[in-house]
Amino acid sequence: MEKLWLVTDSATGAVLAQVVTGGAHPQDEGFAFDPETMTAEEVDRQGDPACERWDAVAGAWTMDADKVDAALHARIDAAAGAIRLRFITDIPGQMLIYERKEREARAFLAAEDPVLADYPLVAAEVAATGRSGAEAAATVVATAELWTAIAAAIEAARIGAKRAVSAAETREDKAAAATVDWDGVIAAAQAGNGT
Repeated sequence: MEKLWLVTDSATGAVLAQVVTGGAHPQDEGFAFDPETMTAEEVDRQGDPACERWDAVAGAWTMDADKVDAALHARIDAAAGAIRLRFITDIPGQMLIYERKEREARAFLAAEDPVLADYPLVAAEVAATGRSGAEAAATVVATAELWTAIAAAIEAARIGAKRAVSAAETREDKAAAATVDWDGVIAAAQAGNGT
């Protein structure tokens, strides 16, 4: 009959391995076991080192909240990043162009009698779209304002989900807290911005 063994460092209690044997002690089945520095204990189930730690006092695997939180926080951050990519172009230098184009567009709209040649990124938008300078600048500003609303909603959802994960007490509740309705977040941001 197979047995599951937990091999730990005798001095620190750190888990070194989980070993399945045909029933005998790991040392008797070829595992490199050092009885001077290691302890082997038969356990009822395998632990998941990614989210659990061995509680030597309780003699059981328990949730390691720090590991669970870190993994779920990373998952939330990655999902938020993927959602952002629906709305931005993630190529080198592009964010700088967007920021500069927005500044130019706002300056163009604020100017009393703007000369298109003084606003090269607005002029590029005019050349690409065939719109007037005012129309192109207004579109750039409206797009920037929509992106700001969407970015703020994504950021609020990202931070809120991570806080909820950290506050939850069970692994199941932590996993549920990490589930974000990103489409709902975006829809609410767009509705709030009038689009």
